[in-house]
Amino acid sequence: MSGIVKTIIDLIFQPGSSVKLIPVINGSLFLLLMLLFWIWKNDVIDSIHVYVMGTLSMCLMASVSFAGHEYAKIVAQNKDSDGKASESTSSSSDTKKTE
Repeated sequence: MSGIVKTIIDLIFQPGSSVKLIPVINGSLFLLLMLLFWIWKNDVIDSIHVYVMGTLSMCLMASVSFAGHEYAKIVAQNKDSDGKASESTSSSSDTKKTE
């Protein structure tokens, strides 16, 4: 268990943002939603704040997941374009050598 916690803490304090944190963020938001559902179901607190917090949590979870998927698409496109660019560069340099 301490290895997972250490990895998460290292990812949090790493400069920049890390896509590896998306499952951790979604997991914590899911736990928050389960707590809010339990509060709502057992009538612990009968307040509009429970509904608002639940809505905000669901929207944040959706936006984090959407941003992660879009980032993954951009990375995949960059890898494809880099591969094609390096192939065209190597083929043009090969033709220059033969001339």
